[in-house]
Amino acid sequence: MQVKLNVGEQGRNWLQHMGSPEETRLLIQGRSAFLDYTPEAHKEAERLWGEAFDMNPEGGMTNLVQGWLHQQKLLLGLSRSPMISVSKARMHADKAFGIMGDGNSLSLKGFVEMIVGNCEAAIEQAERAVEIDPSAGTALAMSGAAMINCMGAERGVVLLARAMRLEPNHRAFYPNTLSLGLLYLGRIEEAEEIATGVISSNPERIQDRLPALARLAAVNVFKGDTDKANEYINQILEIRSTITITTLRRNFMTFADKEFVERYLDALSQAGLPE
Repeated sequence: MQVKLNVGEQGRNWLQHMGSPEETRLLIQGRSAFLDYTPEAHKEAERLWGEAFDMNPEGGMTNLVQGWLHQQKLLLGLSRSPMISVSKARMHADKAFGIMGDGNSLSLKGFVEMIVGNCEAAIEQAERAVEIDPSAGTALAMSGAAMINCMGAERGVVLLARAMRLEPNHRAFYPNTLSLGLLYLGRIEEAEEIATGVISSNPERIQDRLPALARLAAVNVFKGDTDKANEYINQILEIRSTITITTLRRNFMTFADKEFVERYLDALSQAGLPE
């Protein structure tokens, strides 16, 4: 498999499937809001991408981003009807793939299947996405995340590491998910290195810092240093005092290996995170 180490490869492919300059502007501005991953930013992305979709409902990119919106609704708990959001995400992903034949549309389908617990379909779509678009960082990252959640972590961490190389300015979602996969595989030192890198980059968004701090707390419990682990938990609570084991457990509802989830959450409990 030949991989083109070109950060712009994915972007150029997307540009080929954008319509007018105004549609392109709306898609780009909407993606900026979408990547903030907050309820407020989601509403702005929905507005911008909705305008783009109204302009070109048969477009490849306008359908792909509609699928992303429904996926994000599920992850942020914003959907009034999760099954309708799942159905619409699948529909838009299928339509986008029919137009563009790309890996990102398939990785979206795989990620949605992961959310609903259909791991066999999730991994199948993820593998197809990687085969079609081995140079698409977003597709690799979403496919890798789906595999980690679906007990395919050996393959998932490889895909996420490749996505990070392809996109040097990647979102913190990439290394935060990679560090979780490495923890799952028992590769503690590597997980610590990746999570430390996230903190060292001093991300502005607290939702990028919190997972990395949690990984470092768990790492140090696994290494037997609960005092150091507690320091990371204290940093988490200083940022957001409402975080508990119960609230974090909701983030792992899609994780197939429940035994690992309990080990991970127990490590955070030992480090001092309230129940």
